[in-house]
Amino acid sequence: MHAKVSNFLDIDAYKETFETNLNKDEIAKNFWAKQIPLLIMKFAAQAKESQKTDDSVAQAYKTEYQENVDLLMNNKEDFLSVRILLELNEKLLEKHGFHDVWKAQKGAENSKSLTMLSQRLIEIDDIKDSDENINKRKWEELVRGVLAGNIFDSGATAVQEILNDNQHFGLHDALKEIQERPWLIDSFDKLLERFANGSKHNCAAFFCDNSGVDIVLGVLPFVRELLKRETKVILCANSGPSLNDVTAKELVDVVREATEICPIIKENYLNKNLIVQESGQRGCCLNFLNIDEHLIDIMLLYKVDLIIIEGMGRSLHTNLNSRFKCDSLKLAVIKNKFLASRLGGNLFDAICKYENNST
Repeated sequence: MHAKVSNFLDIDAYKETFETNLNKDEIAKNFWAKQIPLLIMKFAAQAKESQKTDDSVAQAYKTEYQENVDLLMNNKEDFLSVRILLELNEKLLEKHGFHDVWKAQKGAENSKSLTMLSQRLIEIDDIKDSDENINKRKWEELVRGVLAGNIFDSGATAVQEILNDNQHFGLHDALKEIQERPWLIDSFDKLLERFANGSKHNCAAFFCDNSGVDIVLGVLPFVRELLKRETKVILCANSGPSLNDVTAKELVDVVREATEICPIIKENYLNKNLIVQESGQRGCCLNFLNIDEHLIDIMLLYKVDLIIIEGMGRSLHTNLNSRFKCDSLKLAVIKNKFLASRLGGNLFDAICKYENNST
C-alpha cells in the first residue's frame, strides 16, 4: 500500500467499508456459491474459444478454480469477498495459459464504437437548456450515457441474454433500459448543484470499466464535458485484462483515435490535461489500497479533487459505502438480480451517488 493514499481516504475506515465479508453474510455467500460454477463454465468456454485449445486445458482451469473456491467457502475464519473470488479467476486463467480471452472482442467493439463517437458528440452538443448557469438536460444525458454504456458488460448474464437476442443492441437501445429518475440511488441534483454553484474541479480521476460502447460512447463524452469546464482528467484503467474491461494500454489507443475525431479531446490530450494511467488492478473490482503507486503520485501532482468510479464491480461490489477525502461520484447499472434486491431495486436500476468532502 502506498502511504500517500491517505491523502484521499481514511485508511482504517476504508478497510471496514469498501467491501463485504461473505463469511459474515451467509445469504450473499450462498448466492455466490451457486453463481461461481456458472461463471466458471462461461469463462472456460470463452478461454477455449479465444485460443482454440483443447478441452483438457479448459477443464484443468475449471477444476482448479472450483477446488479453490470450495476451500475459500469452507474456511469461515478467513476474509472472503466477491473481489477475491473474481481476482482468483484472472490468476487461474493466466496460470493455465489463457491471457486476455476477451481481447479480440474488445478490439472489435472499440473500433465499431469509435465510428459512432462523432454522432454521439453532436447529439450531446445539440441539447439546449433555458438555464444559462448549467445545462441540466445535457449533464443528465451525459450521466445517462455513462450508465447506458455500463450495461455492456461481458461478465453479466442478464446482459448476455439481451445481446444474444439482439446482436444490433447499441447505446440508444441501452438508454431505453435506464430507468427514469429518480434512480435507485440518485444524487444527480446534488452533483449538478456543485457544478453550477461551486468552483470548477481541478482534476477528476475517472476509474473506467468496460471497452466498446462503455468507454467510447459513455465515458468519453462525459470526460469531454469535464474538459470543457477546464477540469483535467486522469483516465484510470486496469493494468491487466479482466473480462471485457478496458486495459490502460488499450485505452491509450482508444483516446489517441478519439483525438482524430474530437478537437477538444485532441487539444487536451496534447496539453496533458487528459492522460491515461494504469490503476494497478487486475480485476473488475477496485481496492483503493492497492492502486498503482505512480498513479497516486500523479493524482497528487494533478491535485485530484474528484474521484469517479464506474461499474458494478468497482462501485457496488466494492466502494459503494467508501468515503473519500475529496468529492466522489459512483455510477453503475445493477446487472445482478440478487444485488438489485439487496439494494431494494430491480435489474438495470441505476446508481448515481455523489458525495462531497464536506458532508
